[in-house]
Amino acid sequence: MKFKDFEGSPEEINNFFQNNGLNVSEYLNISKDKKADSKWIYILIALFICFNIVISFIDFSSWLYYPLAILTLSTLAGLIAIIHHNYEKTTVSIITGISGLIIMVISYKILTPKEAIKEVKDKSEQYWNDHNKKE
Repeated sequence: MKFKDFEGSPEEINNFFQNNGLNVSEYLNISKDKKADSKWIYILIALFICFNIVISFIDFSSWLYYPLAILTLSTLAGLIAIIHHNYEKTTVSIITGISGLIIMVISYKILTPKEAIKEVKDKSEQYWNDHNKKE
C-alpha cells in the first residue's frame, strides 16, 4: 500500500505514525473545525444593518414587512452561528444575539432607543442583584 510519501502495509504505516508521535490528520492537513472566512461576518453585519434600516421606514401594513422581518432574523441567526463557530465563545454569541435583538426592537419601533436602554439597564441590574444574593 502506498500512502502519500510512505509505502508498506497498513500496519507498518500506522505503527510509523504512532511510534513517532505523528497525527495522520495533521499530516494530511485535515482540519475538522474549519473556520468560516471572516468576510461572511462582515457581509452578514452589513445585510443585518441594511434590513433594519429598510424596515424602520416601512409601515407595518406593507407587504414587505414580514419578508424583511424573516430575512433580518435569519441574518442575525446566521451571524450568531458563524461567530459561535469561529470563536467558540458562548458569551460572545449571547452578546451578539442580544445586541442584534435590541437593534431589531428599536428598528421595528417596538421601543424607542431611550426605552430600550432603560430596559437593558433594569434587566442587567436585576440580574446582578439576583446573582449576588445567591452567593
